[in-house]
Amino acid sequence: MRIKWVFRLLLLTVVIWTGGQVMRAYYNNWQVEDVFQLLVEHMSGSSEREVKQQMDMLFHLKYIAKDDLPEAFFTHLNIRVDQQGGMVVASTYSVTVWPLGKVQGDEKTSLLRWLDHWRYRARFQLSFSPHAAKGVVSP
Repeated sequence: MRIKWVFRLLLLTVVIWTGGQVMRAYYNNWQVEDVFQLLVEHMSGSSEREVKQQMDMLFHLKYIAKDDLPEAFFTHLNIRVDQQGGMVVASTYSVTVWPLGKVQGDEKTSLLRWLDHWRYRARFQLSFSPHAAKGVVSP
C-alpha cells in the first residue's frame, strides 16, 4: 500500500516539475512577443542598433534574463527596419524540457550512464518563433 503512495507522489512530482518547465518556456515566449510588439509599435523608423538597445532594456523591465533564452534566439534574431516606417522583428528558437533532469555527461556520446539514457530519452523540444511586424518591409 505504501509503495503505491510513494509511486503516485513521485509521478505527481515529475508532472508538476515538467509542467513548471513548460509554463516557464511559454511565459518567456509570451514576454518576448510582447517586447517585439512594443518595439514595432514605438521604434519604427529607428536604427537596428537603437532597436537592440531598447530591446535589452525592455527585457530587463519584463524580468527576462539573457540566460532565460537560448543562444539560438540571439543567433536567429532578425530586425529589419524600413525608411518608410515599416519594421519586422522576429526570431526562432527551441527549448529542451528535461522531465527527469538534465543529462550529466555529453548527450552526443554513447558513454552515457544508464540513468542518463532515460533522462535523454524523456526530453522533448518546444519550438517558438516570436515575431511582430508593422508596414511592409522590403527584403
